[in-house]
Amino acid sequence: MVDLLRHISITELPTTYREGISVTLALGFSYVWIDSLCIIQDDEQDWAKEAAMMKDVFEHCSINLSATAAPDSSQSNFSHRDPTSILLLEADTLNRRGKRPGQSKFWFARSWVDLRQEDIAHSPLHSRAWVFQEASLARRRIDLARSQMWWHCQQHWACETHPSGVWSPEDYEWETEESQQYYNMCKRRDNYNASSGMSLLSGPITSHTWFEGDYRRDWLGNIHRYSNCDITKTKDRLIAFSGIAQRYAQDQGRNLNEYLAGIWRQELPHYLLFRATHEKPTYRPDEYRAPSWSWISLEGPVRPPSTKPSNPLLSWSMCKVVTAKVIHQSERYKAGEVKGALSNYGVV
Repeated sequence: MVDLLRHISITELPTTYREGISVTLALGFSYVWIDSLCIIQDDEQDWAKEAAMMKDVFEHCSINLSATAAPDSSQSNFSHRDPTSILLLEADTLNRRGKRPGQSKFWFARSWVDLRQEDIAHSPLHSRAWVFQEASLARRRIDLARSQMWWHCQQHWACETHPSGVWSPEDYEWETEESQQYYNMCKRRDNYNASSGMSLLSGPITSHTWFEGDYRRDWLGNIHRYSNCDITKTKDRLIAFSGIAQRYAQDQGRNLNEYLAGIWRQELPHYLLFRATHEKPTYRPDEYRAPSWSWISLEGPVRPPSTKPSNPLLSWSMCKVVTAKVIHQSERYKAGEVKGALSNYGVV
């Protein structure tokens, strides 16, 4: 620790750290935050203090660099690649006789949905629970991905194949109604299933406010995506989601005193309908981290209840919350770890 305070040898750092520092300097910045260097490792007091500040760190940083291509810190993001693979393919139009009917040309490129799934959503980095929060809170982000670099901000989403921005199919005329219907289906699927936690067509990419419109649907979608992410220490599951909860409370004007270990008090009866999915094994860890009525108590993917139940009777609460309270590890940190809970329900 004393040596690190005096001097950090860049040559002794892992590969992705060195590359991150190089990119930081190339962008004209003088400071970089790397969790494992800026938080004292194996010091519970320092970790608890810094973990509570993660929302502010990532929400207010100038830019977030994501080492998306590297499976771990020892691997490089600066991989060799074929630059022609990201270029648009130009083609002339020909008639049946092989003659050009006009000067019309077509340009072909891989679908940005496919590129995004391969480069980002299915990358090793974005399968991690802590990264879900970090990537979601950052106002600007560069992903050093396998095939190319990606840019994300509150107004723009671009990659090297689409440097002017991801085009919106809504600006184009569709040849068939089936094509339009297929796009709409993909749009809904992408908005709900993107494991990176960042929706291309809604949310922080295109707006300064995260949760607008059907805010409950957005919140429940984040629960499903986050529960699919892996985490090394299962006891960290709640605190690694705390920045999301704080941002939601900020956008919706909610009081964090109403946040009960992953659940908002006013929707508590509805949240009791969450269920485990079969995407991965789901189990309840031996070490306590949340009350059994919270989805946070399970390790593994969960499916939150629908915001529009097919049975009209389910839209009415069948019970009333009489008492609900969680006991925090620190009462100063309402979105952090809990050590106990109390709840009482009454049938309506």
